[in-house]
Amino acid sequence: MKSLPPAIFAAFLAACAVLSPPQPQPAAEVLSRLPDGLPHHRPQSANLIVLPTDSDTDYGSTRIAYSEAPYRLRYYRDHEWAAPPATMINKLLIETMQRTGFFREVLTPPDSSRGAYTLRTTLAELLGQSSQPIASRNFKAEETMNAKSPDAGVVAANAAASKLLADVAEFGIASTR
Repeated sequence: MKSLPPAIFAAFLAACAVLSPPQPQPAAEVLSRLPDGLPHHRPQSANLIVLPTDSDTDYGSTRIAYSEAPYRLRYYRDHEWAAPPATMINKLLIETMQRTGFFREVLTPPDSSRGAYTLRTTLAELLGQSSQPIASRNFKAEETMNAKSPDAGVVAANAAASKLLADVAEFGIASTR
């Protein structure tokens, strides 16, 4: 059996690489659901500073993680978050707190010199822990996925985020009265 000369073999491999179809871009998913029926309050004189949401290193990227067994994370190949989940949650949290109407202003750093209260949140597992300097509470919301797919995971994450935003808003208002 004759073998191909190295130059022809290298050219063949290069041609195969050029002819390979491009990898599709992952679908960009977002967390965008705000809570329904959020109570609106009369404005108080206090301001609220919402610090950037921290996140566990597993959830600090745009990769969408899932788990089928304890202590084991996997990532979807064809779907990713449009931004890190903590960033999207933080934007929703700011808007939720503004919509309550309870605080005179809802501020974000670096505009933090005029704040009476500070809300510090941490995304522990996709959605999780929140605390304030004067009060602390862990929040947890679980949503069942209607299918084992990235799309079902995004729908469930949005539903859970919406529930958590309402809970955090109620907690923040009650803790500062």
